[in-house]
Amino acid sequence: MPYSNNSFNPIDYLSYTSIYIETYFNDTLITKASGFFYNKQDKYYLVTNWHILSGRNPVADSNGIHQPLHSKGAIPNKVRTYIYGWSNDNNGEISIDAGNVCEFVLIDKDETPLYKAKKYTNNEYMDIAILPVNAILHSLGKSKKLLCVNDVYYKKFESKNIIHPSDDVFILGYPFGKRDDSGTPIWKRGSIASNLSNRLKFYIDTSTRSGMSGSPVFYIYKDNTAWLKYSEKDIFEEKLYSIEFIGVYSGRITNEQSADKDSYITIKESDIDIAAQLGIVWKNFLIDEIIETN
Repeated sequence: MPYSNNSFNPIDYLSYTSIYIETYFNDTLITKASGFFYNKQDKYYLVTNWHILSGRNPVADSNGIHQPLHSKGAIPNKVRTYIYGWSNDNNGEISIDAGNVCEFVLIDKDETPLYKAKKYTNNEYMDIAILPVNAILHSLGKSKKLLCVNDVYYKKFESKNIIHPSDDVFILGYPFGKRDDSGTPIWKRGSIASNLSNRLKFYIDTSTRSGMSGSPVFYIYKDNTAWLKYSEKDIFEEKLYSIEFIGVYSGRITNEQSADKDSYITIKESDIDIAAQLGIVWKNFLIDEIIETN
């Protein structure tokens, strides 16, 4: 059956919020992962998981040591980002490049981390790391602005719904470094699998894979009975659409999670049949809290 070009909408803005990242020790690749940019008071930050930028398990072992996750103990000293979406003007217009590759140093000459983080308990970090990246704007010129997770969508689309267990959420990231033909992320569906009473994090039921760590997580609501009509972006009519950025995905847990297993990175093949397939999402407000308290 022939199709009409009118049946296809432009790439969803949210796809440009998630960026593919790699961590390195010098020129040795350590990890493929996901991340996103965040804007606070006109300052820009790269956000991903603490276990990605530190290269260590967020949970300390019995000796109080956050063990390296790499099989040879390598700890990253730089991160490489692949950026596809930019905001070019005050109207929120999006432009796409072939993919700007930018590198950021993670530790200074004294081996002090340059990224911000915060403890969850005495022996566990919140699995969020925040790296200031304002310097990137000077190298790219003032005509470009980083496309950030907290200002990519029109405020009129912001969700006002109460989120409950069983509601669907979407994790936008790069499983095994996989990107689509436009360079944008893969959308993985999950459902909220726990009550949201925990102040800091909750669980989702999902079958994500290595590389999704650090992805932004969105709640999306489409009203099948209501339609929004407008002429922007060649979209003349669509279902009423609301979104909410709700947190940072930090990987799955296994049935035997401990500080001595790299369970925050992937599930061993032998464990797949018995794994709970539960992922951890750290709540969105923690980003502001970490920025403000460091």
